[in-house]
Amino acid sequence: MSVSLRSHDRDYMRSRVQEKLVTFETTGRRVATVAICVATYHRPEGIRKLLEGLEKLVFETSSPPSVSVLVVDNDPNLGIGLQVCQSFSEFPWGLMLFAEDRRGISFARNKGLQGALALRADAIAFLDDDEVPDPQWLEELLKVQASSGAEIVTGPVLPRFEDSVPAWVIQGKFFERPRFPTGTSIQAARTGNLLILTRVLEKLDRVFDERFGLSGGEDTLLTAQLQRLGARIVWADEAIVRESVPQNRANAPYIFRRSFSVGSTWARVEGMLDPRPWVQFKRAAIGAARIAQGILLLPPSILIGRHAVVRSAAKTCLGIGMLSGLFGFDSQFYGSSRVKNRKIAIPKVLIIQAQIKQYRVPFLNKLHDALEEDGIALRVAYSDPSPSEEIKGDNQELPAEYGVKVGSFKILSGKVFYQHLLWEIATTDMVVVEQANKHVLNYLLFPLSALGIKKVAFWGHGRIRQRHSNKFAEWLRNCTLHCVDWWFGYTEGTARYLAQRGVPASKITTVQNTVDTAEFRRLCSEITQSKMLEVKRESNICESAKIGLFCGGIFREKMPEFLIESARRIRQCIPDFELLIVGAGPMQWVIEAAARQEAWIKYLGPRFGREKAQFFRLADVILIPGVVGLAILDAFSAGLPLVTSSVPLHGPEIEYLEEGRNGMMTAVDPRAYSDAVIHLLSDPRLLQELKNGALISGEKYTLECMVERFHSGIVHCLKRRVKTVALNQKRFDRSHHVRIDES
Repeated sequence: MSVSLRSHDRDYMRSRVQEKLVTFETTGRRVATVAICVATYHRPEGIRKLLEGLEKLVFETSSPPSVSVLVVDNDPNLGIGLQVCQSFSEFPWGLMLFAEDRRGISFARNKGLQGALALRADAIAFLDDDEVPDPQWLEELLKVQASSGAEIVTGPVLPRFEDSVPAWVIQGKFFERPRFPTGTSIQAARTGNLLILTRVLEKLDRVFDERFGLSGGEDTLLTAQLQRLGARIVWADEAIVRESVPQNRANAPYIFRRSFSVGSTWARVEGMLDPRPWVQFKRAAIGAARIAQGILLLPPSILIGRHAVVRSAAKTCLGIGMLSGLFGFDSQFYGSSRVKNRKIAIPKVLIIQAQIKQYRVPFLNKLHDALEEDGIALRVAYSDPSPSEEIKGDNQELPAEYGVKVGSFKILSGKVFYQHLLWEIATTDMVVVEQANKHVLNYLLFPLSALGIKKVAFWGHGRIRQRHSNKFAEWLRNCTLHCVDWWFGYTEGTARYLAQRGVPASKITTVQNTVDTAEFRRLCSEITQSKMLEVKRESNICESAKIGLFCGGIFREKMPEFLIESARRIRQCIPDFELLIVGAGPMQWVIEAAARQEAWIKYLGPRFGREKAQFFRLADVILIPGVVGLAILDAFSAGLPLVTSSVPLHGPEIEYLEEGRNGMMTAVDPRAYSDAVIHLLSDPRLLQELKNGALISGEKYTLECMVERFHSGIVHCLKRRVKTVALNQKRFDRSHHVRIDES
């Protein structure tokens, strides 16, 4: 008999099920030959223990059949399977090794199946390479098959935990599967403990579907197909197999990842068995119900204990997987978790941003590279900018290597913001989020942090820096200061603010927020005198003009009307003064109107990179009377002093301004502001002193320093006081009367 492994379309099972069901022969003929198929990939200890278990098979109540063990190595280049098999020179059964170069569990199972068919075995049994059967395992399978006449027999797979597995994993029963009385008929089974009569496979045109090679589920699809075609699947509760659960599985990220994969695979298998639209809609409703159930159970589960929180979150992951699978998403569970099979899993860090600004990309690129060198995987999730942000023209996409763009939605005029990131969060070890009341996901992360399930960090200012804030918003923000494991404070002022409110200094990393000052300084230095004259001619700027430059987003807090009024006062005293404005935003109409009226006001729109550097080289001073943020660092990189006013809404980077050394701050009054600028532009010595001071500051706040600090904070957070977290968990559980078996 030949085995066809070709692909099939989604309507295959519908047409087969609509036909007359097959009646399999149940002659009661004794199974005389059994081929045991095992697929392995990078698990030398696992396959060794499995073969040792098969050596101990016993047949106490019946004569033993002829047994052959077929091992399929899914990475034969390493030769792991060959080395292990060669060490079993006294193996009591036939032992054969096959190689399958095509990576994927379906390819490996099909290779073993081909070998078993070539041996003309009466029955084929399947085991996984992380399992060990009990001595009576095969005898019990054959006994139930003989007594029931079933074509397929399966049994329980019990978890076998390592000594260091956390108590909450055992308490949560995450690795326990349903069991049934012997003889119970079921609808589908897995290959982790399975016996199939060979003649059953003759009724199928294809066996293990290769499209499930990296996701798993090919076994469930096969047995479900056979059951719908008339085969009986019977449970043998005494045919026990024990599955190893190592440390790298006994954790919340793995449980979430597996739950998602189970849901995704379930939806894909069910969709192939019955793809009718109304049935798919019903499955979507089931997935949505699982998500809702997980979210609703999360708050009360906090009162029960960590295992309950993980179980609630896992239900949500299961539902998300179901919906993803309905849309054809392949979880590739065997392409990541199992296939890589690291003894120690690579730590994963997720940074969540609402959108990505152009100035942030160099930092994220360098941080990704630095973490990668330390064996830490970085992902940065972001969404499309809102219309008010998009108009600024400074948003950018991230490289697919580490960037992941997700959908989002806002309600209540942006006061509530949600991003579709539950799966990303479920499969990461540490999450870095913006400290903002509006982010819905933050409130999911807080209990996960409290229970030690996830490392969670804030990256932000600490205090509210908005024109209109209310007492409730301030209260809520202060309450959440202590709800995370780590803090990445923008500046030293942020760190002081946090310390004053009780955040331990040991949990704070001051990153000294900056942009790529070295790169911008290089761009400015490459602008020659001849190029400057060319740009002046193209922009109709007088060659001898004293130039003030505004660069940034143009919105109300930047005070564009204040800027225009001050510029007109300056022009009255300095006739050759000209104002250049680079940027965009919802208030740019104020600038555009002024530029139409005054030829010496030049509105240049958003500019980046070399184009922006050209106008910084032309300028004598940076004028930003309203809120100042990272633009101060562009000014310092170009060796230009910054003049602002004492508005209460500045970003934390205003700390970098040193009065009389690299810039000036005036009262919030156009007359006082313009007088200060006039004085500065009229005093060449003072202007040069401030330019020199700006250059020195530009060399102090470097991107390399920020990357180093952020990188160090992530490493320390991931390694920080695991024993203390465990101790806090025990105290938490005792306070809520939860019994933990320490044994």
